Amino acid sequence: LWLFLAYLGFVMLSTGRGTTQRLALRDLLSAGTAADAMRPMPDQIPATISLSEALDRWLRANPERSFPVVDGRVIGTVSMQSARKVGSRDPLRPVRDGMAPLSQTPVVAPNDRLYDVLEIIAGRDGLVLDDGVLVGAIGSADIDRWFRERTQRVATPSGEVPPRPDL
Repeated sequence: LWLFLAYLGFVMLSTGRGTTQRLALRDLLSAGTAADAMRPMPDQIPATISLSEALDRWLRANPERSFPVVDGRVIGTVSMQSARKVGSRDPLRPVRDGMAPLSQTPVVAPNDRLYDVLEIIAGRDGLVLDDGVLVGAIGSADIDRWFRERTQRVATPSGEVPPRPDL
């Protein structure tokens, strides 16, 4: 019985600490918006060019990125992974055949809070659209970069180097 109560106490303390850390993280991420962390507008790939051309011009150099596909407006995204599904059989098919439609692409607004953006993109690249107009792209790495810059500024607001912890 005592062992069980000790374990229960340990779990409650651990959960309490984790909750405090999650709330602090939520507060910090809620202070930023997608516009604060997004990358500039990425290259847009025309829906009518071949998957082979898209591979040569964009995808091979950035295999981890997704690019917006446009046909007068943004209609989806293409990545190395999505293009490979169709392009491995027929590389001359148009990009529109190897893209993920916009309905399957994470889309956020510039004023969306980063805490919410992180949940929406769920580890993938997302597009930042302002009333349907592409203004940028955002991914977990962009939010991480913003977070690190923000916490470094908060940690040393005067620009001074903090004292060594071993002194």
